[in-house]
Amino acid sequence: MKSTFLALATGLLSSIPLGLAAPARTHIQDARASNAGTPSCDLSSVTLPLAPTPLPSPDGLSLSLVAVGHGIQNYTCANSTAQATPAPIGAVARLYNASCLAASYPDLLAMIPNIVLSLPELSASDSSDSATTLGLSRIALSGHHYFSTKTTPVFELDSASDPLSHLGIVVGTKGANSTAPPSAPQGQNGAVPWLYLTATNASETVTTQGVVRVGADSQGNEWKAIYRLLTAGGSAPKTCEGLDDSSTGFSVDYSAVYYFYKGAS
Repeated sequence: MKSTFLALATGLLSSIPLGLAAPARTHIQDARASNAGTPSCDLSSVTLPLAPTPLPSPDGLSLSLVAVGHGIQNYTCANSTAQATPAPIGAVARLYNASCLAASYPDLLAMIPNIVLSLPELSASDSSDSATTLGLSRIALSGHHYFSTKTTPVFELDSASDPLSHLGIVVGTKGANSTAPPSAPQGQNGAVPWLYLTATNASETVTTQGVVRVGADSQGNEWKAIYRLLTAGGSAPKTCEGLDDSSTGFSVDYSAVYYFYKGAS
């Protein structure tokens, strides 16, 4: 039912400031009152948000997963002076399956990163696996994002409670980027850029029988591209003045929407 489907996002709104929640509440109410019928999770008609600086197109590829990421961007400083600038050293985030929202309510999906960034009970620095849903919603955990080296992003997509929903591991390399639009939620220091990543041959897929394999799945498709769009927060301060210059560095909360594409091997 449509009302049940929209409850995926409604639970996120109960503990954030009214001014921030109001646009999303209005959108949900309008969707419930519409004659849109039963929502779809078919991703074939999903289009990517347009980046200020155009990113490579996913033409010829098939969208397999849309996930909301919530976590931290990590930085380090050589020293704590105004002459030093923070250097990125990766990120850690949980990934929540938002494919159905992307397919049926893309406008609502675009509001989610800002809402997630404002949830006090969702401590992005909490690296435990206890958060099986996004806040109080029923948007379920799909995987985890981390870096295997300072420059190698990894997306583990095998954390869903149902093993049949496991999708494998995507290892990426940066292909292109765009500054976030001026309307992006700024968080502490601004929104991190939108990214286009290509999947490397170290990525793994899962067959319909649950077999994990490097490269293509049983249909001959392999991971090809990842887009990080609709970012909220995550940027470092402009300088390291007054910041932690230890080897552990510091972290900044962020949220984003990730789009994962497959294509023929």
